[in-house]
Amino acid sequence: MIRAPGSVPSDCPPRQRRDRTPSAAPALSATFSPVLFLAALLVALPLHAHDRYTSFVEAKLLADRLEVMLTLGRTNAYPLISDAEGKKLSSLTPENFADFAPRLRSAAPALLSISTAGQPLSFSAPAIVKLSGDSDVTFTLTYPRPTAGPLKVFAQFVGSLVDGHTATVVLTNAAGDDLGWSPVSFDQPVFEVALPVPATDQKSVPKK
Repeated sequence: MIRAPGSVPSDCPPRQRRDRTPSAAPALSATFSPVLFLAALLVALPLHAHDRYTSFVEAKLLADRLEVMLTLGRTNAYPLISDAEGKKLSSLTPENFADFAPRLRSAAPALLSISTAGQPLSFSAPAIVKLSGDSDVTFTLTYPRPTAGPLKVFAQFVGSLVDGHTATVVLTNAAGDDLGWSPVSFDQPVFEVALPVPATDQKSVPKK
């Protein structure tokens, strides 16, 4: 659900706002048909995020877990490092990725705040950070499978990136069925969707 600019749900963690001028980035949902836009995204999977103004959050609701893959350009990964020693490193490259990887894994818990029915979800497995090609970095984040109820994804990482950055959140099940999608930004950081009641006698079968 897209909320009015500047609004943040009361159950989202507090965050520090920045002084900024209005972004000139166009509103994706106002320009394109949601159905056509989503279709284009799914056809393009796996998604890439070479542009510093875009990133992608692919969430999959599996039988036993919620698996989230955040893909963003290497230039966007560097600002996520907060420790002083990490800031002394040069820009992230394939050659020095091993020096950055532990720091990026440390930053992973603060990238997204995910809750279901008002209850926050914590990692159920260690975060995985990899290079995707030469230009992108991917975070794979694993959570317990959400129960039925509103699922909210608060894209906290967007606040660390360049003004005008837009992330696209896509939620599917294991079979690849669309459960919802939305662009999120600094002013509209929350993706929200109502989940169906989980079936107790069925298991999702991944698409081959």
